[in-house]
Amino acid sequence: MKNMRVSADTVGFVHYPVLPECKPDEGWAPIEDYLTIIRQENPHVKIMFEHRSEQVTDEKLESCYRWVKQLLEKPHDCASSNNSI
Repeated sequence: MKNMRVSADTVGFVHYPVLPECKPDEGWAPIEDYLTIIRQENPHVKIMFEHRSEQVTDEKLESCYRWVKQLLEKPHDCASSNNSI
């Protein structure tokens, strides 16, 4: 799992850790939507992190892992998905 930021003319922060503050409306990938869809399709999915951890502090890195764990453990309702993708 990794993130990047895309704007009209640039791609930046390649292999950036996924963080809850990296919002899709600011050019970041919709990680929460992706994980919701993936988990609905495979509740036993294993996530591999491929980010460059030196790009953030240890606290931010821990936030990344906690957020992904929380998203994967969150109960979901397959009948009423409101994903934006």
